[in-house]
Amino acid sequence: MIRRGGLQVRGLERDQTPVADLYCHRCHTHQRVTGRTRVQDFMRANPLLEHRARCSALQKKGTTP
Repeated sequence: MIRRGGLQVRGLERDQTPVADLYCHRCHTHQRVTGRTRVQDFMRANPLLEHRARCSALQKKGTTP
């Protein structure tokens, strides 16, 4: 079984609604943000590093990526 996690941004073309999805395959957290300004703010906040700091699966194992 291949597990994939990470950040995906789509809908950046004209007249489309931007959508950003963050999925952590270790703790199965999914976060979705829609709308141009919300996606911009979400990306500025660096969601991958923010999640790694609070990921329950990483804290249990005592590892860092």
